[in-house]
Amino acid sequence: MKPYKILLFAFLVASTITVFAQTSKPIKLYAYSMLTTGGAAQVDENGQQINKNRPQYLIYYETTSKTKPTVDKIWVKGILYNISVLEIKTLPVISYNENKKTVLVPKTNKKVWQISLLEPINVATKKMVTPKEVKTNEVVLATTTGSQKHVVKIIKELPNQIAP
Repeated sequence: MKPYKILLFAFLVASTITVFAQTSKPIKLYAYSMLTTGGAAQVDENGQQINKNRPQYLIYYETTSKTKPTVDKIWVKGILYNISVLEIKTLPVISYNENKKTVLVPKTNKKVWQISLLEPINVATKKMVTPKEVKTNEVVLATTTGSQKHVVKIIKELPNQIAP
């Protein structure tokens, strides 16, 4: 009977280590923003310039899995968005702006996905609960896998961009 207890104990320890190893792998979330200005300056009826600057967010999600992640929700600066997820096939991801090269995502052996923000979701009509992490972080990404939440405390600002 004693060998079975030892075998059972060894199995439980091995299982615990395996589960811990799978859940403790670091997953990175990169978030950047820049103000974009489109076209010629517009003015209102009083001749005052209308500020058309709007933030553009660049969000990348690095995973250890080879399959497309199931991202349930993403909040950016407290606003919940619908999203699309696209695989990044070429790494590193580099931004060129004002003759300056910025590495957004370094070269890695892991899979990297771009999270594109679509339209905002009106949480009041959906009766959704906003997680507490949204109050203290600029980006909160929630995945289906184990109800994980990945956060970015502060979005890194990139130089402004003038769109044609």
